[in-house]
Amino acid sequence: MVGFKVAALLLFRLYRGFWRTIHFSDVLAVAKALLAATTLVVLTATLLDRFENHSRGVIAIDWLLSFLAVVASRSFLRFLRDAMSRLSGRRQRALLLGSEGLLPLLTKAVEDEGRLELLGALAPGGEPAALVAAAREREAELVLLGEPLADDDPQVTALLGAGFQIRRLGVVLE
Repeated sequence: MVGFKVAALLLFRLYRGFWRTIHFSDVLAVAKALLAATTLVVLTATLLDRFENHSRGVIAIDWLLSFLAVVASRSFLRFLRDAMSRLSGRRQRALLLGSEGLLPLLTKAVEDEGRLELLGALAPGGEPAALVAAAREREAELVLLGEPLADDDPQVTALLGAGFQIRRLGVVLE
């Protein structure tokens, strides 16, 4: 059973590193992987001994406990990583969604604040999936909106759906 579960988790690419955020799609992927593994276990038991002397309840409880254990362990690792980064004073990795011309001004403000590490800018107006992929590639945690985008804009909803924090920029004149 353990071999089938590990193989299914590998095939569903659930061993790719830490979860930055926990989404329904991540939990659903764990459920699918463990369902596939459980199905393989049942098929193997059926082929070997016609599923005689096997409890269906034990199979269901095993799936549920495995699901809870995988989700809980991954969630705990994310919580532990966030707690350790806060305690160590690590800066949050941020990207600007807007014009690169804003970067020099924003860099100065970010350096004064000291809690953000500005990674660069992403050009708005592209395909939302490409925007999410670019933000993930740079390992950003936060996206700063330098453009006046509505909450229901496809780019904003794609970033939020992918687990990125969104912060709108405001202008302060001195």
